[in-house]
Amino acid sequence: ARQSEDLIVADLFEDLQHLNPEHSGFGYKIKFLEGMRGYGLKEKDLHTVFTGSTTDIPFDWSQQAKFAPFRMISVDAGHTAELAFNDLQIAFCNLLPGGIVVLDDFFHRRWPGVTEGFFQFLHQSSAPLSSIPVLSFLWCKGKLLLTNDRDAYDIYYNGLLEQAPDLVTAYG
Repeated sequence: ARQSEDLIVADLFEDLQHLNPEHSGFGYKIKFLEGMRGYGLKEKDLHTVFTGSTTDIPFDWSQQAKFAPFRMISVDAGHTAELAFNDLQIAFCNLLPGGIVVLDDFFHRRWPGVTEGFFQFLHQSSAPLSSIPVLSFLWCKGKLLLTNDRDAYDIYYNGLLEQAPDLVTAYG
């Protein structure tokens, strides 16, 4: 993140693991903070630490919590279709125009709910998202990268074609 940007984390830490229906992680806050230190970050660098289920996060979270919409969001939370769908709605409602959403575990054999939730997200019109485009520009190592802006999509996709043509496979 840039120095002017807020770092936000939402996770089921420690004693809330009973809310993790697929037991896909352990939610150790101390290990998360240790990982941050590897990048030169400290807990005080986090603007918000939300400890709980993402189903409790409102669609206008950035407005309610008074932080700027995100330039990049990593969605690596619940692995059920319902949670993936919910997390994508939150992500796209709190994303800057041209921002990037990184969806983890897309097409993962152990977590088919993530892929199912993504396709539900694409096909079901939701009131907060009815006019927001969802454009995927890369699927690599189980991560699907998406944006909400056609011009940004063209920049990202064409940049990948120029810089890493072996990564890009054109599809209709």
